[in-house]
Amino acid sequence: KVSKQKFVVISDANGTGKSTFLKSINSMLDRSKKWINLVDMKPHFDKFNDIEFKNNQLDFSEFFVKEILQLKCPLEVAVFNNLYKYQKVIILFNNVEEMSQEGLENFTTFIKTFGSLQVWFSTSWENKEKLEAELNVVAYSLKPFTESEQISFIMNLWATSSLDEGKLRCNATQLIRKIPKQGLSSIGMLLPIRIMAEVYSRHKSSIDECNTLFNVFKTYIEKTIWENFDRKLRGDVFEILQI
Repeated sequence: KVSKQKFVVISDANGTGKSTFLKSINSMLDRSKKWINLVDMKPHFDKFNDIEFKNNQLDFSEFFVKEILQLKCPLEVAVFNNLYKYQKVIILFNNVEEMSQEGLENFTTFIKTFGSLQVWFSTSWENKEKLEAELNVVAYSLKPFTESEQISFIMNLWATSSLDEGKLRCNATQLIRKIPKQGLSSIGMLLPIRIMAEVYSRHKSSIDECNTLFNVFKTYIEKTIWENFDRKLRGDVFEILQI
């Protein structure tokens, strides 16, 4: 079903693993007879805020090849154009959900100009209905991680640890059960899991401080990001933030 869709939209809460999912799909797709690209949109945000989009003065295909895919070799361009002609191009756009509203509108206009390629991208809940109507699609959401999958995810993050598998699994299980569930409807499970796994790997005793989502992020900032900053500077910043 998905293979026949022109647009495949993944819509879910922040931190649910949309980017990780797109990267996984990118690695799984068969490249033997297709042109497949995973494009990070962050370096291109400014380009999609350009006034030329609104005035339709842009050659979209040339813009796509030169500015987004950044193909310079004539042979590469020729191969791409040939595969595009026979509908054998798949482009996965990552970090689209971080675009401004103007940029997202221009991005939507941009991808609608291509009739011979398949486009995958992710978006936030806030833009789900608008994009479904604009692109005439039904957006997909990600299946929530089971506790077993969450434990496996943490064990993979700790893969370089000197602990044996049994001890790793025990620690990962304890950590998962400490994660505060309140507030997770607006933020995905993967982000707090990853943050707490990082804190745990450096400061095991700090995990008991992570009894709310606010404290998860507060502890992460205190124990990782700021640990190498001057003590006075850290104090000034936290005072400003009222943390």
